[in-house]
Amino acid sequence: MVTQRPADTTAMEGEIVRVQPIVTGTPQPTVAWYYEGQLMASDYATELSEDGTLTFVCVETKHSGTYRYTVSNSAGSVQGQVKIVGEEGREEGREEGGGGRSKGWVGRKWSGEGEGEGGEGWGCSCRCY
Repeated sequence: MVTQRPADTTAMEGEIVRVQPIVTGTPQPTVAWYYEGQLMASDYATELSEDGTLTFVCVETKHSGTYRYTVSNSAGSVQGQVKIVGEEGREEGREEGGGGRSKGWVGRKWSGEGEGEGGEGWGCSCRCY
């Protein structure tokens, strides 16, 4: 059922991380992901694809941990796990942002001068660019 297990992964904060068990079977197996015993769903930081891929769109140190998955179909189920380590990045300096505003990586938070589109503030909790 699982033909290739995902490898443990270490990434710098702000990087995209994808882990996926490669599965086969009839009927096509489904993959459910769990963190700290809780079933995961897509949210601001993660995307769960129908093919079983778990993607961290902007990994942070708080995402470090062991992620468990269950692959199942009518023939049965198999469980596995993968470890993700998000390492803290270094200060990146400053760069020009959209609309002529400057923004830069400061520690683990984006800082910005000015307002976002429509007068709304903007920011990101990690290096997402």
